Amino acid sequence: MAFLGDGGLVFLVVVFAQMMPLQKLAFEKGLTVRVEPHSGRITLSDGRHKAVLALGSSMALFDGKVVRLSGAVRRDAEGIVVPKETALLFRRSENQKKTPKRKFVVVLDAGHGGRFTGAVANALVEKDINLDVVLRVWRLLKDEEDVKLILTRRTDVELDRNWSRDLDARVDVANRANADLFVSVHFNATAGHKTNVSGIEVYVAREEEDVARRLWRALTEAGGSLTRLGELAAAPTSDTAWILHRMLLEEKFRHSLEAARCFVQALRKNDEDSVRGIFARGYRVVKWTRCPAVLLELGYITHPATAQRLKTARYRQKLAELVAEGIKEYIRRRRTEQEQQKSQHTLPSSPSTKGERR
Repeated sequence: MAFLGDGGLVFLVVVFAQMMPLQKLAFEKGLTVRVEPHSGRITLSDGRHKAVLALGSSMALFDGKVVRLSGAVRRDAEGIVVPKETALLFRRSENQKKTPKRKFVVVLDAGHGGRFTGAVANALVEKDINLDVVLRVWRLLKDEEDVKLILTRRTDVELDRNWSRDLDARVDVANRANADLFVSVHFNATAGHKTNVSGIEVYVAREEEDVARRLWRALTEAGGSLTRLGELAAAPTSDTAWILHRMLLEEKFRHSLEAARCFVQALRKNDEDSVRGIFARGYRVVKWTRCPAVLLELGYITHPATAQRLKTARYRQKLAELVAEGIKEYIRRRRTEQEQQKSQHTLPSSPSTKGERR
């Protein structure tokens, strides 16, 4: 919108975003289209890349990264119309076809460290066994050709002397690396050091909490070094914010839960301890990471028999092998899902603009 003056006259010029019918875009780019009528969510895929748009929103997700379009997706007489530059997303991906296959980035987080000891019981200090197991997992996976491993710490150090900032620093490692999976390794303890509780627990984020704060932080940080969210020029309206929030969290939670199931499947092979299940908690390191994130509590050090096992290198190696197996299984499933998307990809039969493919 602009004001132009000439000889005392003022004209109001309104510039509209250039739009095109969704079905025409799908035909020209060979995209499959899925429209969810109740949520207004629109998913486009060429078999390799995926864009997620929402009716009424000018923001979209392209391969998990937020992009801002010149106008909002809407309905008109031609059906659903989208900004023309949506096509550029897939043209850019066509130019990248010959690039090497991207490695799967896994961040391994040894909980606590340095001045933050974690639980202490039965002559065990949690920060030490967390690091021991993480380093064993790293050694097991470091030679995998399609995996890139990043450790939040390799020695007995804290990431910041302030406890809250230490947790934020772990999240930042994953977000700056544009990670595909974040795994935080811990060991548990009961209140009052009760000795009758044992078992392994797997945690994912409790997605419904801190909605406003989490969204605002994600958007304000997006223009910096956190590449997973891209760059946003301005804060969104409240309606758009909720649409974007749900789009982001649905994708993250689905994959976090899938990763948790992979770890449960692997850890149930441990015949020396039981798996208590998958739980949702508001732990910061799994709540604020952009990528799928899981926190593993690999046993209770307040349980005497568990503590005795953890004092042996044999048992810590066993746990590391099962954690590594869970990571590999999750990567395998994600790769399979991507291949299935390619094989299921079909071209729209005509460029008709009446209605949408479902």
